[in-house]
Amino acid sequence: SASPAAGAYTPAPVPMDYRARDGEIIRSEGADAIPALPLTVMSNGTMKYVTGGIGDEERAQLKSLESDFNIRMLIAGTDGSFVGDVTVRVVDTKDTVLFTVPDAGPYFYLSLPPAGYVIEVSTANGNMKSVKATAPATGHSEPVVRFTPGQ
Repeated sequence: SASPAAGAYTPAPVPMDYRARDGEIIRSEGADAIPALPLTVMSNGTMKYVTGGIGDEERAQLKSLESDFNIRMLIAGTDGSFVGDVTVRVVDTKDTVLFTVPDAGPYFYLSLPPAGYVIEVSTANGNMKSVKATAPATGHSEPVVRFTPGQ
């Protein structure tokens, strides 16, 4: 085998635990990882929310923000899998839709005035579940919405 020319770049060998079966190099941590984008906290006056949680980086961001939210909802499958790409509608006790959020999940954190709410979650293929949630004045509630896989 020919040796590289003087001054030529020679990549460092990639450990096998970073290689996919098709040979693609995958690194999810360390200096070569693609950083997660910061999660954006959305607000409209007295209400705010943040959604995400795909990957360790997003879950760490949510963990650092969680004390700002009095409802911390998880959207998951009955098999424990995360469910994302859902539409969430937050409805008050007067049946008024406060806001609708597309592309939410699997975690959906809300900061709402203390009261009871209904949170409706719809999947891309039209399945909908709703949960009653209380936004406490202190502390937080943790509602969970579960879909059967394939819904």
